[in-house]
Amino acid sequence: MIVIESMVINKKIESTTTSKGDRRYSLIFTIDQSFKRIGLLLGTKEQAAKNEIINLIDTSKFYKFYIDPTITINNGIQLGIRQIDDNGKIIFKESNTFNLLGGIFFTLMSIVGLLIVYKFKRRQNCS
Repeated sequence: MIVIESMVINKKIESTTTSKGDRRYSLIFTIDQSFKRIGLLLGTKEQAAKNEIINLIDTSKFYKFYIDPTITINNGIQLGIRQIDDNGKIIFKESNTFNLLGGIFFTLMSIVGLLIVYKFKRRQNCS
């Protein structure tokens, strides 16, 4: 995790088109460190409209951004913000519940598959 403590100079919602032709919206911050642009993915237009994070961030104020370095930079924008702190108070934190539940599900399915293969092979060897 990369930690950047910086002042927000500008904030705005930008849209991009995916390879499938869908529009995705992102909240982009211009920060005072070499005028870098960082952001977070908001999703579809409806999801972006429901998200209140844009109202929680004030320009000309310092924040601590926690950025996932595994997210690639696209068009000069690092969309890997995972958490935003304001004087030690967390004002945004990305939920990993979906990823955790997905990982547990696929791990359990793999174990069940291995047990089925093991029992099938064992029956073949016995006969």
